[in-house]
Amino acid sequence: MKKQKGKLFYEIICMKHLILKNKKEQNRIIFSFALILFLTQKR
Repeated sequence: MKKQKGKLFYEIICMKHLILKNKKEQNRIIFSFALILFLTQKR
C-alpha cells in the first residue's frame, strides 16, 4: 500500500513538473476543464 501511494505521489510530481514546464498548455487545459465543469454544473 505504501509503495502504491509513493508511486502515485511521484506521478503527481512528474505531472506538476510537466505542467510548470508548459505554461501555455496548462492555461488551455485549465480553461477547457473549467468549461467542461461549468457546462456539467449548468445541466
